[in-house]
Amino acid sequence: MFERIGTYFYLFPTYSQAKKVFVGWEGQGRLPFHGSFPKEVVDKRNESELRLEAINGSALQLIGTDNIDSVLGTNPIGCVLF
Repeated sequence: MFERIGTYFYLFPTYSQAKKVFVGWEGQGRLPFHGSFPKEVVDKRNESELRLEAINGSALQLIGTDNIDSVLGTNPIGCVLF
C-alpha cells in the first residue's frame, strides 16, 4: 500500500466477520490492527465503510463477500482472503 498506490481489500466470508475485525482495530478485540499503522501514515479512518486511508492516497478496506456486488467495479490493487 505504500509502494503502489491504490485500494487494497481484506475479504471475509461475511460482513459481520469483517466488522468484528475492524472493531478489533480499536484494541477492543483480539487483533489490534489499528496499532499496526503508525498515526503518521494514516490520513482517515472510516468505521462505517471499514476503511483506512493512508496519507499517500492508498486505502485498505475490509469487505464481506456475502454482498460482493457492493464492490463490483472498484478495481483493487491487492486482495487478502480470510
